[in-house]
Amino acid sequence: MRDFLMAEARRELAERSRAKAALIGARVAAVTVRDTKSRWGSCSATGRLSFSWRLILTPESVLDYVVGHEVAHLREMNHSQRFWTLCAQLTGDVRTPRLWLKANGARLLRYGEGGFEGTEMVSPANDGHTETP
Repeated sequence: MRDFLMAEARRELAERSRAKAALIGARVAAVTVRDTKSRWGSCSATGRLSFSWRLILTPESVLDYVVGHEVAHLREMNHSQRFWTLCAQLTGDVRTPRLWLKANGARLLRYGEGGFEGTEMVSPANDGHTETP
């Protein structure tokens, strides 16, 4: 199952990254998907984007936000106001997905280690509803 999810994550994240980069006239050098334990994504100075495969288990808005966040780093390699403005242009809502990751990220990063499956997570609206990945 994990191999299937990694392959799906690789396909989806690469497609979305390239589409969002095109919106800002940027080029993605490569997209990699890894089994990270501490971060959702990263962007190198050479334009290489890397993501956690577990993003494929998140709500659509969260996956879209993380992709937009990393693509925004292709133009702004910082977290300045210009970066956040660009990130919002690429993803729309940045607040709700960030809240979802804050509420659920640690448990999601444990997925596949035996202690996560079947547990519930707070919905992206952060309104008390839950969902199971």
